[in-house]
Parts: sequence; C-alpha cells; structure tokens
Amino acid sequence: MNQFSAKINKRTIGIVTIDVEPDNVWRNTHSKSLRNINELPNFHKICKEFGVRPTYFVCWSVANDDNCKKILLDLLNQGDCEIGIHPHLWEIPPLISQDSSKIAWTGPDYSTEILEAKLTSIFNLISSNFGIPLSHRAGRWGIDERQVDILTNLGIKYDSSILPGIDWSKTGILDHTKAPLNSYFMDKNNICLPGISSLLEVPCTIKPGINLGSIGKIKYINRIFNKFGLGSKWLRASPVTNISDLLSICKWAKINMEHINIMSHSSEFMNEGSPYWETEIDIKNHFSYYKKIFGWWKKNGIEPMTISEYGQNHKLKNNC
Repeated sequence: MNQFSAKINKRTIGIVTIDVEPDNVWRNTHSKSLRNINELPNFHKICKEFGVRPTYFVCWSVANDDNCKKILLDLLNQGDCEIGIHPHLWEIPPLISQDSSKIAWTGPDYSTEILEAKLTSIFNLISSNFGIPLSHRAGRWGIDERQVDILTNLGIKYDSSILPGIDWSKTGILDHTKAPLNSYFMDKNNICLPGISSLLEVPCTIKPGINLGSIGKIKYINRIFNKFGLGSKWLRASPVTNISDLLSICKWAKINMEHINIMSHSSEFMNEGSPYWETEIDIKNHFSYYKKIFGWWKKNGIEPMTISEYGQNHKLKNNC
C-alpha cells in the first residue's frame, strides 16, 4: 500500500495535504460530529479530475469511526491518495485530565512519556485500519523537537507541520518564522533548522512578504502590511483570499520552490463545518478555487504527488 515510484522528477511537485478531522473544531475542540467526512469524496473527485494525488492526514476520532473508515478505505483503494496521521492529542489515549480542557493542549504541553504514548496509539490505529503510515502533520501545528525521534522511531518519514514565516509562539506553539521555505531534514535540536535526522519536513507553501524584523511583532504593523499585500501569503483557500492571489503564489512557487503544498481541512468541504465556508454556495466557491488551481497546475507542468511520493523523489534527487 505504501509503495511509491522510484522515478526521479525534477519538475515542481504539487502536493495537496488535507487534515481529516471532526466538524468545526474551531468552535468546539471536542466536537464528536463527523458529518463532513461524507463530503470528502466530492473533493477527491475534483482531485481525480485533474490527476491530483491528495494526502489525507487522519485524526484519531475519524479513524476510530466505522463509517469514516469505510469512506477513507474507498478513497485509498482507488490508488491515488495517501493516508497519514494527524494527532489531535487531546482525543488520543492515554487520556489525562488536561485533555478535557476547553483550550486544546498541543505537543509542547505534554510530558515526553505521554506524548510518545499518544503518538504510538494513533500510529498503531492508522496502521491497523489503512496500512503503515509514512507521513504526519501535528494537530494545531504543535510539533516540537522531541517528536522528531518519536516519529522516526515509529517509522514516519515525512512531516508537514511547519509554516515558514509564521510565529505561533503566542499560542504556546513554536515560532516558525525562520524555517526554510523548501523541504529539509529536521534538526533534532531545532525543528526550524536543517539537520541530520531522517525526518523530511515538507512545509506548507507560504510566499514570504517584506521582512519587518522586530517591528513585525507589532500587530497593527502586520495588519497594515497585509492590507497592502506586502505580508506573507499562505497558499490556503479562504473567503478572504481570491483566486488571483492563490495563482500568483503558485506562479512564484513554480519559479522558486521544489514543491507546492496547499492545505485545508476536511471540515471545510461541508457547509457550517468551519468558520470559513458556511453555506452551500460557499462550498461551491471553495471547490471552484481548487478546480482553477489544479487546472493551472496541469497547464503549467506541475507534477502531482502524494507527500511520500514527493519525499522519495526528493531523496533520490538529492542522493540522500
């Protein structure tokens, strides 16, 4: 199931990474509703139309549900996608008292012992249901240095938890400001630096803005720069972006990057599944963005791959 072509590809690679999780966890961290998974095949159909090969990062509650499992297996058995792990740590056993708190704990909050046990639990569940996973994205972007060894010891080879240029530190997560834009093997002592670990980081695509230095920490300064299009631009469809902005990021990435990595959440494919796309018309607009982006990829020679296919290609190309 996790066998990927050894052909070396030197063109820009197009990667689609989707966090597969309960409905609207922005509103309710402990949401148990999984209706959005029924809509995932609609998104997959668009991917299939353009030859795109999505990677689905699946959380514990989704993988533990029989209906969700059936839907994901149906997609996986089509042979054009990958399933990795997406640890919403607060829902994974062993559970501790803080897991029930309204504000979710992320990786840096847990002891190493509990963190390792939780990651092992979800790895084993995904392995049992879908085959051994090779890829990972941390829940709420909460990766830290301890997870490099934990993940690689489990057999995870590829991660996509870094957003270059973004400072998460106010939320208790690490600051990704200085992380590389292109793929790199993580340093065990600083996940935002290249190192000698075997965990290949495949960051989400963010076009950097003007470097503001220390004044970039000032909230209203950032807002002004973003208003005039001078800030960082994340390749992520939302109602506050327009298709021309997203395509301009793709054009920049084609020239400057080894890969293009666009992400979203499964819950964004259902109306009222997120704060962003609330109506059926919103969902149609959201899907239209992907059709235009994937159409541009196809026209401009962007080669679609799952994250593990890309990772293997990257290693071969760089003689790793």
